[in-house]
Amino acid sequence: MKTAEYGFRVLWSEEDEGFVAICPEFPNVSALGHTPEEAVQEIRKALDLAIASYRDSNWPLPVPEILSDYSGKLLIRVPNSMHARLVQRAEDEGVSMNTMANTFLAEGLSKRDTMENDRKQMLSVLAQAMQNRYLGAGSMTTLNTAPGLARSSTLVPNLEKRGTHV
Repeated sequence: MKTAEYGFRVLWSEEDEGFVAICPEFPNVSALGHTPEEAVQEIRKALDLAIASYRDSNWPLPVPEILSDYSGKLLIRVPNSMHARLVQRAEDEGVSMNTMANTFLAEGLSKRDTMENDRKQMLSVLAQAMQNRYLGAGSMTTLNTAPGLARSSTLVPNLEKRGTHV
Protein backbone atom coordinates (compact mmCIF):
# COMPACT_ATOMS: atom_id res chain seq x y z
CA MET A 1 0.00 0.00 0.00
CA LYS A 2 1.04 3.54 -0.62
CA THR A 3 0.58 6.76 1.31
CA ALA A 4 -1.90 7.94 -1.33
CA GLU A 5 -4.34 5.22 -0.24
CA TYR A 6 -4.72 6.76 3.23
CA GLY A 7 -6.76 9.83 4.12
CA PHE A 8 -5.79 12.68 6.41
CA ARG A 9 -7.46 15.13 8.75
CA VAL A 10 -5.99 18.58 9.23
CA LEU A 11 -6.86 20.57 12.34
CA TRP A 12 -5.66 23.85 13.85
CA SER A 13 -3.75 23.42 17.12
CA GLU A 14 -3.74 26.39 19.50
CA GLU A 15 -1.11 24.62 21.60
CA ASP A 16 1.28 24.09 18.69
CA GLU A 17 0.26 27.31 16.92
CA GLY A 18 0.03 25.48 13.63
CA PHE A 19 -1.87 22.90 11.67
CA VAL A 20 -1.72 19.25 12.72
CA ALA A 21 -2.28 16.52 10.16
CA ILE A 22 -3.27 13.05 11.31
CA CYS A 23 -4.01 9.76 9.60
CA PRO A 24 -6.86 7.86 11.33
CA GLU A 25 -5.38 4.46 10.46
CA PHE A 26 -2.06 5.38 12.11
CA PRO A 27 -3.07 7.04 15.41
CA ASN A 28 0.54 7.56 16.56
CA VAL A 29 1.58 9.44 13.41
CA SER A 30 1.02 13.18 13.12
CA ALA A 31 2.74 16.17 11.55
CA LEU A 32 2.78 19.93 11.97
CA GLY A 33 2.80 22.71 9.40
CA HIS A 34 2.34 26.46 9.21
CA THR A 35 -0.36 25.87 6.57
CA PRO A 36 -2.74 22.94 5.98
CA GLU A 37 -0.83 22.10 2.79
CA GLU A 38 2.48 22.01 4.66
CA ALA A 39 0.98 19.75 7.34
CA VAL A 40 -0.23 17.32 4.65
CA GLN A 41 3.22 17.31 3.00
CA GLU A 42 4.80 16.50 6.36
CA ILE A 43 2.28 13.77 7.26
CA ARG A 44 2.96 12.10 3.89
CA LYS A 45 6.67 11.93 4.77
CA ALA A 46 5.93 10.65 8.28
CA LEU A 47 3.49 8.08 6.91
CA ASP A 48 6.04 6.85 4.34
CA LEU A 49 8.42 6.23 7.26
CA ALA A 50 5.71 4.51 9.31
CA ILE A 51 4.77 2.24 6.40
CA ALA A 52 8.44 1.34 5.86
CA SER A 53 8.75 0.56 9.58
CA TYR A 54 5.65 -1.65 9.49
CA ARG A 55 7.05 -3.51 6.49
CA ASP A 56 10.51 -3.88 8.06
CA SER A 57 8.87 -5.34 11.17
CA ASN A 58 6.56 -7.58 9.10
CA TRP A 59 3.52 -5.97 10.69
CA PRO A 60 0.29 -5.88 8.70
CA LEU A 61 -0.57 -2.44 7.39
CA PRO A 62 -3.87 -0.93 8.54
CA VAL A 63 -6.65 -1.17 5.98
CA PRO A 64 -7.34 2.28 4.50
CA GLU A 65 -10.71 3.77 5.37
CA ILE A 66 -13.02 3.90 2.39
CA LEU A 67 -15.28 6.89 1.83
CA SER A 68 -18.82 5.63 2.04
CA ASP A 69 -21.83 7.04 0.34
CA TYR A 70 -24.39 7.77 3.02
CA SER A 71 -27.99 7.68 1.92
CA GLY A 72 -29.22 9.90 4.73
CA LYS A 73 -31.60 7.14 5.79
CA LEU A 74 -31.32 5.69 9.26
CA LEU A 75 -33.48 2.86 10.53
CA ILE A 76 -33.41 2.40 14.28
CA ARG A 77 -35.43 0.31 16.68
CA VAL A 78 -36.75 1.99 19.82
CA PRO A 79 -38.97 0.79 22.65
CA ASN A 80 -42.70 1.18 22.00
CA SER A 81 -42.99 3.76 24.78
CA MET A 82 -40.27 5.93 23.24
CA HIS A 83 -41.90 5.66 19.82
CA ALA A 84 -45.19 6.81 21.32
CA ARG A 85 -43.49 9.74 23.07
CA LEU A 86 -41.78 10.80 19.82
CA VAL A 87 -45.06 10.66 17.88
CA GLN A 88 -46.84 12.69 20.59
CA ARG A 89 -44.04 15.27 20.77
CA ALA A 90 -43.97 15.66 16.98
CA GLU A 91 -47.74 16.17 16.93
CA ASP A 92 -47.49 18.71 19.76
CA GLU A 93 -44.80 20.62 17.82
CA GLY A 94 -46.69 20.36 14.53
CA VAL A 95 -43.82 18.65 12.71
CA SER A 96 -43.20 15.24 11.24
CA MET A 97 -41.71 12.53 13.39
CA ASN A 98 -38.69 12.55 11.06
CA THR A 99 -38.11 16.26 11.74
CA MET A 100 -38.53 15.70 15.49
CA ALA A 101 -36.05 12.79 15.50
CA ASN A 102 -33.55 14.87 13.44
CA THR A 103 -33.88 17.74 15.91
CA PHE A 104 -33.27 15.47 18.91
CA LEU A 105 -30.27 13.81 17.25
CA ALA A 106 -28.72 17.16 16.32
CA GLU A 107 -29.29 18.57 19.82
CA GLY A 108 -27.85 15.44 21.42
CA LEU A 109 -24.74 15.46 19.25
CA SER A 110 -24.21 19.17 19.89
CA LYS A 111 -24.53 18.71 23.66
CA ARG A 112 -22.17 15.74 23.59
CA ASP A 113 -19.55 17.70 21.62
CA THR A 114 -19.85 20.61 24.05
CA MET A 115 -19.57 18.30 27.06
CA GLU A 116 -16.49 16.60 25.59
CA ASN A 117 -14.80 19.94 24.94
CA ASP A 118 -15.70 21.12 28.46
CA ARG A 119 -14.32 17.87 29.92
CA LYS A 120 -11.01 18.27 28.08
CA GLN A 121 -10.67 21.88 29.21
CA MET A 122 -11.52 20.96 32.79
CA LEU A 123 -8.95 18.14 32.83
CA SER A 124 -6.32 20.47 31.40
CA VAL A 125 -7.01 23.12 34.05
CA LEU A 126 -7.03 20.46 36.78
CA ALA A 127 -3.71 19.02 35.59
CA GLN A 128 -2.17 22.50 35.54
CA ALA A 129 -3.50 23.28 39.02
CA MET A 130 -2.16 19.99 40.38
CA GLN A 131 1.24 20.64 38.87
CA ASN A 132 1.32 24.13 40.34
CA ARG A 133 0.12 22.94 43.74
CA TYR A 134 2.26 19.84 44.16
CA LEU A 135 5.27 20.50 41.97
CA GLY A 136 5.66 24.26 42.02
CA ALA A 137 7.90 26.06 39.59
CA GLY A 138 11.61 26.72 39.20
CA SER A 139 13.26 23.40 38.44
CA MET A 140 14.97 21.99 35.41
CA THR A 141 12.68 19.08 34.49
CA THR A 142 9.56 19.46 32.37
CA LEU A 143 6.51 17.46 33.39
CA ASN A 144 4.32 16.10 30.60
CA THR A 145 0.64 15.52 31.29
CA ALA A 146 -1.39 12.50 30.26
CA PRO A 147 -2.28 12.00 26.58
CA GLY A 148 -5.21 14.15 25.53
CA LEU A 149 -4.37 16.91 27.99
CA ALA A 150 -2.51 20.11 27.28
CA ARG A 151 1.25 19.93 27.66
CA SER A 152 2.65 22.05 30.42
CA SER A 153 5.81 24.04 30.73
CA THR A 154 5.60 23.86 34.54
CA LEU A 155 8.95 22.78 35.90
CA VAL A 156 9.44 20.16 38.61
CA PRO A 157 11.29 21.58 41.63
CA ASN A 158 14.40 19.93 42.97
CA LEU A 159 12.80 18.40 46.06
CA GLU A 160 15.91 16.55 47.25
CA LYS A 161 17.56 19.84 48.24
CA ARG A 162 14.69 20.41 50.67
CA GLY A 163 15.08 16.94 52.18
CA THR A 164 11.94 15.65 50.50
CA HIS A 165 12.26 12.41 48.56
CA VAL A 166 10.03 11.57 45.63
